[in-house]
Amino acid sequence: MTISLSIPGDAAHMSVLRATAASVAARARLTLDQLEDVRLAVEEAATTLLAGSPAAIEVSMDPTNLPLTVTVSASPTGPVDLDPKGFSWTILSAMTDEFEVDASGGSVTLTMRFASLTPST
Repeated sequence: MTISLSIPGDAAHMSVLRATAASVAARARLTLDQLEDVRLAVEEAATTLLAGSPAAIEVSMDPTNLPLTVTVSASPTGPVDLDPKGFSWTILSAMTDEFEVDASGGSVTLTMRFASLTPST
């Protein structure tokens, strides 16, 4: 059951992304600390993409498949800082169990994975 969300490429809609990410993380049975990491990582990924002035930001996640995989993607019209030594990369690497970037075909996709620490019932 994949949950997908598309928001306009405007920071005014970040609260929707944060709330959705937190809700999905809770459904995936992540700990409270992990839930906060997911929320902040999604916000950081989207903020990184917003720097490129995309028309929209797409987020996709499936709470039934663990580890929870969250993709945040956009087609930026301007430059996006994807420096592995940059601040955003450092933050995203610290908050996730795995973090990947794919910048091809005119779009940028940030993929983050969060392993569940709580047993499923």
